[in-house]
Amino acid sequence: MLRKLALPYGLRTILTTALVFQCATLVLSLWLVSSNQSSIGTLSSVAVDQVDAVAETVQHLMEARLSLSRANTRIVLFNKIPHEMVQHARAELTLANKSFDRFLTHTKVDEENHIRVQALKDVYSRYVEVLNQLVKYTGAGDVQWALAQPVQDIQEQLLLEQKNFIKYGNSISQTSLQSMGDRFKIYIAAAAMILLMVLATTFFLLYIIKKVEKSRLLKIAVNRTDSAIIVTNPDTIITYVNEGFVRMLGYEISDLVGKKPDEVFYGRHTDQEAVLSFRNSIQKGESHTTELLVYNKSKNPLWVRVVANPVLDPQGVQQDVVAIVTDITEAKMNDELQFKVLSAMAREEPLPDIMKLICLEIGRIAPEIGVSIRQFDEQGCLPLVAEFNLPAGLIQSLESLAERSILKKMDVKESIMLNFTDPASDQGDCIDHKLSQSFGFTAGWVNTIRSNNGRCLGTFTLYYRENHLPAVQHHRLLETSLKLCALALERDSFINDIERLAYYDSLTMLPNRRLLMMKANSMIANAQRSQSSMAVLFIDINKFKQINDSLGHAAGDLLLSEIARRLQGSVRGNDFVSRLSGDEFVIILSPSSAEQAIAFSERIISKLSEPMMLADVKIAPSASIGIGIYPDHGNDIHSLLLHADQAMYKAKSAGRQAIEVFDQVINDSTNDELTLSLALENALESNQLTLHYQPQIALDDNQLFGVEALARWCHPELGNIPPNRFIPLVREAGLMPKLNQWVLTEACRQMAQWRDSGLVVPRMSVNIFPVAFRDRAIIDLIQSLLTKHGLLPSCLTLEVTEDFILDATDNVISVITEVRQLGVSLSIDDFGTGYSSLSYLLRLPVDTIKLDKSFIDDIEKSESARTLAQSIAGICKSLQLNIVAEGVETDAQLEILRGQGYQIAQGYCFSRPLAPQDLAQWIRGRFLSSDDSERYRISAPKSLP
Repeated sequence: MLRKLALPYGLRTILTTALVFQCATLVLSLWLVSSNQSSIGTLSSVAVDQVDAVAETVQHLMEARLSLSRANTRIVLFNKIPHEMVQHARAELTLANKSFDRFLTHTKVDEENHIRVQALKDVYSRYVEVLNQLVKYTGAGDVQWALAQPVQDIQEQLLLEQKNFIKYGNSISQTSLQSMGDRFKIYIAAAAMILLMVLATTFFLLYIIKKVEKSRLLKIAVNRTDSAIIVTNPDTIITYVNEGFVRMLGYEISDLVGKKPDEVFYGRHTDQEAVLSFRNSIQKGESHTTELLVYNKSKNPLWVRVVANPVLDPQGVQQDVVAIVTDITEAKMNDELQFKVLSAMAREEPLPDIMKLICLEIGRIAPEIGVSIRQFDEQGCLPLVAEFNLPAGLIQSLESLAERSILKKMDVKESIMLNFTDPASDQGDCIDHKLSQSFGFTAGWVNTIRSNNGRCLGTFTLYYRENHLPAVQHHRLLETSLKLCALALERDSFINDIERLAYYDSLTMLPNRRLLMMKANSMIANAQRSQSSMAVLFIDINKFKQINDSLGHAAGDLLLSEIARRLQGSVRGNDFVSRLSGDEFVIILSPSSAEQAIAFSERIISKLSEPMMLADVKIAPSASIGIGIYPDHGNDIHSLLLHADQAMYKAKSAGRQAIEVFDQVINDSTNDELTLSLALENALESNQLTLHYQPQIALDDNQLFGVEALARWCHPELGNIPPNRFIPLVREAGLMPKLNQWVLTEACRQMAQWRDSGLVVPRMSVNIFPVAFRDRAIIDLIQSLLTKHGLLPSCLTLEVTEDFILDATDNVISVITEVRQLGVSLSIDDFGTGYSSLSYLLRLPVDTIKLDKSFIDDIEKSESARTLAQSIAGICKSLQLNIVAEGVETDAQLEILRGQGYQIAQGYCFSRPLAPQDLAQWIRGRFLSSDDSERYRISAPKSLP
């Protein structure tokens, strides 16, 4: 038993002596009792045999308790049930029952000892019951319930009753022996002393066993922990390591004790500055925490976190240093690498920067290897995207790898190991062996980066300076890196696809109108800063409709593609070419004067007029070009396009293949901007403007969600002037604040009038110019209108176009936020046609996105259009934004949008914009059933999911 406890030699000697003494005293006690057995048996029912039976019972119970305690300890430490200990406890309980039965059999119960015996039986029964419960829970591995059993309290009661019973028996025996004479006094006293010595020795042994058990558990806790513990003396010589340290690094204890750390597990890539800082802190008597790259016995690198604490004597002199070492390789590879890379993606950093970050992080984790990341381009080549720790000469030699047959193998293989030291091993697929070895690399591990559907996106290669198979750490690092690279490449491809669909013409691949407007504003800003001029060329292909009708749409598409190619090949690097619509193209020359623009236009007409074959017909295309010059003909792209368009029509009227520069004096008809601007200002003062209202329908229940207020202008002489004509003039004439105030006032007044008549429209969406948010007066205006007409703030939604993002200063955002705090909603109109940016959607307090009609026009026939609409719906759902599809014209479009999760729709599929009285009639006719006797009412606004 003492060997099993693994006691120190000195303690084992003391316990052995105590046991021998205990046995001797027991022998003496038995001899004294046996010499007076007949006399004592007749005088008392408490005999030595009964005392032994009780003592044996207690010993078996203690042994069962100790076995169960050890079993629970092993379950906690190893999560494994030691069935042999549980079985041993059951056996000890069986022996305890036999011993206690023997005690009851030989005990004569009378009136005097009845209470003592019964008390002993009661506490024994309770203790056995608790131990049986403890056996049950321990055998089932339920440590929580096992530890909850009140074992200690009942055990103390048992020992107390045992002691009381023995004292009671001794007192009876002593009284009886005194009646026999003084000759028994000495024997009885000696027997009592011997029994007390036995009990004292027993308690002493139990105390020693408890201490030893505590020491054993502490040793188990130290050795079975996942962390490694190392102790060094003041000279940094290792004096102790636990088993966790041995498991972590693979060394034997004898390999470590007596040596310094830098002699064993430091390597060439271990940060010596971190080691020096660590030592300086310890020498000052300070605790220190650091992260180090160390090497196990197999020379594989591991990242560890070291937490060291110096041990000082009472005089403050350092005696030892205790350090806890934790393996953080997984955390370095997974947590930090993923966090940094995903954060860079969330910041919308460019793909090369993200790939470079991955390479740098891998180099920090495993500095002994080199890394390269390559991406397949549209031509099927593998240009280098990022690298780490590769010499320039080796990178140049690796470029030839993109043309080798090894890439064909990568279509079917996940990875290929290249041996640079064995030219015969690659069968002609490898790079220059002598060159690679001259840079110190002996092997390369090429792995494919694949998308979720298995498509090969690129390669991820690790380069080794030692010719061996990749370590386990490198496998884990590779798994994480491949996932991050695939995510970054797919994200970049997805963004490029969306940009191509949103900003490029699908036929000619030239920038479309959206990108033209964005790029033009940027070029105008640059020209303004540099105080230079630029030219906007409006190009119209002559007789295109005739060619398209006579030769077919395929020939027309081919003509447009060729025109686009010729235009693109004629401009300079700073110039910009786009397809506006149909057969209209726009070129922006920056910088350029009017003379330079005319000369360029002449070259363009000459280039375009070169003959080409269409459907076996030889044609010579021609064009008419109108020119607008910044800043002479306008300060914004809308004005420049309008004036260039007017000049182009003048060129057409002058004759084919003509070039005209805008002349303000000639354009003095009713279409003149000045005339319309003056008429517009007068229209605002004389109430010529009206609001029409277009219904918005909730697609989940086909109920009225709200209406959008749309401005209309009917001039007494000029007739109806379309919004796309007079709205740009509002900007140029500086009438935006006046129009904002009029629209808000009229919309709130009309909504109150409807409600007074019993028609409750849930929401009113009002289009305003973003300039309103530059002034806090908009807040006071909204509050006063809502109060005046008794409207809830949730009934009002303000719609602004995407170009307000350019004006989103801190002051503007502050005003928008206060408007939102009133309860008024904010919606971005014509989303996707201007400056769409996810970062701005996160920054601005937006509630609703309105998808522009141009996205919906082709949704029935174009898979690309459906994909783009689906993507925008998914983004809005992720950002918890409402999304409205405007311009829905057919039931087929409506069903597609409903299936993609769109919540609200408006358009001619439901109704055109209506005058106030027509809208009221439309609502009652659509939603009021024939058997309804009450006036139509719609519930208060609700928030969509």
